Amino acid sequence: GILDLNECSTDMGILLWWSYNDSTRNAGTNAASSPVIASAVASTNDIGVSVTNPTAAANYLRITGVDATTLNSAVSNNEYVQYTFTTANWAAGTHYYYEKTSLDNKAASPNYNLSIAISNNAFSTSGTYLIKDLGMGSSYAAGATLYNNITPYLLQPNTTYTVRVYFYNVTGGSSATILHDDYRLLFRSFCDTDNDGNPDYL
Repeated sequence: GILDLNECSTDMGILLWWSYNDSTRNAGTNAASSPVIASAVASTNDIGVSVTNPTAAANYLRITGVDATTLNSAVSNNEYVQYTFTTANWAAGTHYYYEKTSLDNKAASPNYNLSIAISNNAFSTSGTYLIKDLGMGSSYAAGATLYNNITPYLLQPNTTYTVRVYFYNVTGGSSATILHDDYRLLFRSFCDTDNDGNPDYL
């Protein structure tokens, strides 16, 4: 076996960050300097919701048209914002996990729920849920950064991943405006000393 001391778990922190502090849907800050991320693109949304891009006065996405009351209906109605990134082609010997996510909350938002799913085939089949039914909105202080543990997701090298943030159960219904701010991905690495495909901690 491998001693706990040598299991080589490293918290890598925020490696990918979609910031809305300008008039674009920022394509992912820190991607170029990361050993995990090769590239990322600006966030997008499906026709199930209407999204207004950031402005100098309102540096966040403004989302309307969310009439889903459950996660299942949000999926059926395509009521999401989407993030896409491609992993680097790293060598064997290290495993990288997408471990946490964070969002900046806006207290001016109505209360709503969100769930986050990830896919390695652009959701041509069902994705994997990382977190479900997270409560957001006016119950939190304005500007609060919510760091949420998710179900850790093992990434593969040289692979394009799609992350969808689904919105539903909005107080005020489809006419209400969700204020969706910065979105960040946090990672952790684990060694695989003998290159058998299993991280040392297993």
